[in-house]
Amino acid sequence: MNAAPSTRAFMAALAVAAAGTLHSGSALVAHEIGTASVTATIMGTRYAVDIEAEAPSLLARLEARAGQPRSARLVLGQYEARFRSLQEKLLEHITLRFDGQQVEPHVERIDVRVEATTSPQGDSFESERVRVRLAGEVLQGARTLSWSFGLASVSYPFTVKHSDRRETITELVEGDRQSRPIPIHTSRADAPLRVAATYAAIALVGLYMLAQRLTQA
Repeated sequence: MNAAPSTRAFMAALAVAAAGTLHSGSALVAHEIGTASVTATIMGTRYAVDIEAEAPSLLARLEARAGQPRSARLVLGQYEARFRSLQEKLLEHITLRFDGQQVEPHVERIDVRVEATTSPQGDSFESERVRVRLAGEVLQGARTLSWSFGLASVSYPFTVKHSDRRETITELVEGDRQSRPIPIHTSRADAPLRVAATYAAIALVGLYMLAQRLTQA
């Protein structure tokens, strides 16, 4: 179903607003925002990275890059098994750096769930979502983190946060490009401003992603 002109205008406005509200170092991008997101959580000397995406589309891209035939429609358990069988290939498309030095995360968990959404018109639809959790050790003394995901085809929000703090930093990463180096230690002085800007950015990106999914239903 094609989006009505008013809906397309609403989605475009959200894209611009989200890109502008995210961290000031982020570039305004021309590509649409996808339904994927990535969150890196610093937990003392360890880190976790959660990749959230539509399971069918991410699996299709992963299989294509691995030179394997595309899977037919799968059920939840089959999705999880297929992702696990390709997890080493998945890691080949991930680049995570602390202070410019690349580290090698491992896959800690893969979960696939069905997510139900109801449109304002009362229509309901379901989609399979996958969450891949990566984990590893933070380099001692590291001050910045950068990230890229070679399987991303459109822009997505990348968030860095601490498990014991409120402040977060979110920016849009354009497709498979590398993010800028994001500080993993922030000063107390600018923490409230970062919190407010991040919450506003997440809300705008969330609204955009919901609008995009509703127009595809």
